[in-house]
Amino acid sequence: MTIRKIKTKTVAPFAFLHAAKTTAYEKVPEVGGKIMDGLMPWAKGNAAALAGSAIWTYQSQTPGKLKLKAGFQVKPGTAAPKPYAVSTEPAWECLSAEYQGPMTLILDAWYDLMDAAEKRGLDCSEDRREIYHKWVAFDSQANVTELQIRLRSKVAPQPAPKPAKAAPAGKTAKAKTAARLQAKPKAKKNSAAAARAPAARVPAARPGAKKSVAAVRPIAKKPAPAKQRGANKPPAKPRKGKA
Repeated sequence: MTIRKIKTKTVAPFAFLHAAKTTAYEKVPEVGGKIMDGLMPWAKGNAAALAGSAIWTYQSQTPGKLKLKAGFQVKPGTAAPKPYAVSTEPAWECLSAEYQGPMTLILDAWYDLMDAAEKRGLDCSEDRREIYHKWVAFDSQANVTELQIRLRSKVAPQPAPKPAKAAPAGKTAKAKTAARLQAKPKAKKNSAAAARAPAARVPAARPGAKKSVAAVRPIAKKPAPAKQRGANKPPAKPRKGKA
């Protein structure tokens, strides 16, 4: 598994200085890079207004497209430079995990987080976040990125089946004897035939193949192809603080 510190949590509302753009998946690195390039001069000159790390959010739109919002967490009341905007992001109940490593492998981390959501019986929305708590370089193993999947609701856990009561030893022996006496010879022949039959051939999974939650539950679609981001421009170096 490529992720650690997997947990559900509530993220408090925060002020988000950003620009938003609906774009095709393959253009996310280019579009996001331009947004961050435009914001960097302002961020360097207004460091006191920053309240957290660089953040990219994703929300699936029409097939093959998503809404990207890229920017910084800022202090409430911060005035946005044109053409950017400051919005108050709502509280999120989410499944969160920490990924440490290069952007080339972050898509694998997203798959692992979606699998974790499915195993926990969580109802995932289309909203995703990447929060760049520590940014060194696009291909650095020291990068620390928090991944968040917003949840719609939690599926109540199913109660464990009650264990069957053990029958007294005498009754168990009598039941087994009765079952053997009632068994028909025909059943024995069928059992022998089944034993001689060749086992069904089940194709083995390809090495390294991963189960996509998107194929199981439509709401858990693929995250943005963040692994391509380095082909253009990486996210801005994050500041101190957390979203």
